[in-house]
Amino acid sequence: MINKNVSEKTLNLLIKALEIDLNANQRYFYQIFQIEDFSFSNRALALNNFSKSNPSEGEKELIKWISIMDQFEKKGNS
Repeated sequence: MINKNVSEKTLNLLIKALEIDLNANQRYFYQIFQIEDFSFSNRALALNNFSKSNPSEGEKELIKWISIMDQFEKKGNS
């Protein structure tokens, strides 16, 4: 389980480390993506990696995420 109190910098380093084995770590990418407290960029990075290991589910999650994003996130601000 990913701790939602981890710093953004540490989270980014964790995501980079998990990239070593995308398939084995796809559940962690999904968990990170699901935590709304994390920055847009780290959530997007996690979703990107999840999509690489599970393209069909990644696409479904992306479509859902886009449909619920607020205007602030759509403009690329985080």
